[in-house]
Amino acid sequence: MPTVPEEGFKAHVFFPVPGWTYPTEVDQESGNAVPVSDRDGKLDKRVKQQVEMEILKIVTMVQTLLAKHNVPDADAEKTVYRIRLVLEELVQNALRHGHQLDPNKVLRIDWRIQNAALAVAIHDEGEGFDVQKRLAYDPTAPENLEEPSGRGFLLVKSFTTSAEWSNGGRTATFTKALPIAQVESTSTQESAQ
Repeated sequence: MPTVPEEGFKAHVFFPVPGWTYPTEVDQESGNAVPVSDRDGKLDKRVKQQVEMEILKIVTMVQTLLAKHNVPDADAEKTVYRIRLVLEELVQNALRHGHQLDPNKVLRIDWRIQNAALAVAIHDEGEGFDVQKRLAYDPTAPENLEEPSGRGFLLVKSFTTSAEWSNGGRTATFTKALPIAQVESTSTQESAQ
């Protein structure tokens, strides 16, 4: 099992990994060399695997911390599920919408566990977007129910303690309180009786 991080543990992850080269092909319309991953809207396998490994590292660290504090399995599973889903949503949005799958753009993930909470910031090099307009969008409105996308903001806001977008939408930050303090205060109360 991994070591539980010290107070203020931080990690920084960058994509793509320096030194990787991506297969290219000539775009028939522009004549430019474009990454093969752009052709079919899919991420390069190595980037996808690296992203999945980094998300797994964060999730595993949280699981380890919850186990150390004897968080009941149901609470731990719910917390880990929500964290993983939010991470996958934000990273996929950054790579697909922000970077347009451009492997030359860098995605940075900063994260830390501190004060019984996970804090994550995901920075992309995309064009950004109108944050206020996206936050005002209601995917549950009758006219939006059949739209194929647009639920990510609702998911992120629902599954985190706090979430915000800054830098013109190029940085997504969230915190998720971990059910550690509640367990500690509960066990302290139980031992006092």
